[in-house]
Amino acid sequence: MKLEEIIDKAKSVIPEPKSLRAQLFGDCRKKFEEKKDFEYLLRFIDERGLEMFRKYEQKAFLLALQLFFENKFKDKQKTEKVLEKWKNIIQTKGTAEFIRLLSKELNEAIEIIRLLEKSIGQMRKARAGVQFQESIKFLLSLYGIKSEIPTNNEDKQRLGYIDIVVPSVAEAFTKPDKCFFITCKRTLRERWRQEVPQATVNQRFYFVTLDLDVPLNKICEFQEKKLIIYLPTESYNKIVEESKDSKKPINVSYIRPLGELVTDLKN
Repeated sequence: MKLEEIIDKAKSVIPEPKSLRAQLFGDCRKKFEEKKDFEYLLRFIDERGLEMFRKYEQKAFLLALQLFFENKFKDKQKTEKVLEKWKNIIQTKGTAEFIRLLSKELNEAIEIIRLLEKSIGQMRKARAGVQFQESIKFLLSLYGIKSEIPTNNEDKQRLGYIDIVVPSVAEAFTKPDKCFFITCKRTLRERWRQEVPQATVNQRFYFVTLDLDVPLNKICEFQEKKLIIYLPTESYNKIVEESKDSKKPINVSYIRPLGELVTDLKN
């Protein structure tokens, strides 16, 4: 079996994004009945989603290694015996240590694992952003708030970097003053400033993030763009305290805890 075939077959054990989200949202719906806390539920989906992906990721690495051993040994029993050792390592010590030890003890297999690691990393990054948007949309629906993610190219181009519109994309163009425009980023990257719009009169632009380390200078930039940012409570509390000693004027009305998003969208 060729290297590319091994990688493709290994990656095939990772479910499609929609399938993973269906599992996640099913778990979240049960949590919602127990605890109707928007921030808690959003973080639950984020953490649980990463945990689920990591498990499938480990299965992919083990399958790639199994296929490598099968090609090498041509012996099923020997393959199973050697594979058991690496299965134990990845399950008890994690993926990073698994790869480190593999590169040290089994250098001939590391090329496959490195290429697979790179490919899975790209998959993880691409899925994370979409999952964050879909998670927010799903949670809003649990609270009875209608929202829509732009899907066709024309709408995306007209809306720029807007990820979610409340209540609908159609109304974003016909009644923009009646809509809420939401940009979602799990973390604030350096390029975020170029990826969010400038709020104008009678338009409400919100920025939602799970970032726990937002510096004051970024809050100042949000103020300049007249964007309201919703943060995890611990990050919000930290910024409020730091703003008291800041040399730059910080208008704390531009920052709010994640839990207030639902209330603000309903008002």
